[in-house]
This record gives sequence, C-alpha cells and structure tokens, in this order.
Amino acid sequence: MLRSPQEWSDFNAAAGSFPHFLATHVHIRDGGGMKLNPWPWQLRLARLWTEKPRIAILKARQLGVSWMAAA
Repeated sequence: MLRSPQEWSDFNAAAGSFPHFLATHVHIRDGGGMKLNPWPWQLRLARLWTEKPRIAILKARQLGVSWMAAA
C-alpha cells in the first residue's frame, strides 16, 4: 500500500516511464540478487520500446536485454 506522498510520486514516475522503472525498481535475481544499474544504451532501448510496438534486436549474450524484456 502506498502511504506517503513520496511513495505516490515514485509510483507515478515509474508507471509513466519504463526507463525510470528499470533504473529504480528492477532487481536481478541471478547471482544472489542485485539492483539493475542500466547502461545508457539500455535506457535508450527502454525508451524505444515504449515508442515502437515491435522491435527486432540482434544481440550478443550477457547484455541484460532479456532481463529488461522480463521487467
């Protein structure tokens, strides 16, 4: 339950911005759990995902794109 004005503010920011949600709320469960610290290109990809309904991505492994898609 959201109680404080700060919690409501953070909720609204995360709900309105996928890059903000990634940077503030996503934790990776692999390897004991840690907060996702997105690289600049990951934030650009997150913005692009919100603008375009379908995107084909040619990627290497271990880039965090799958974790972003799961978020």
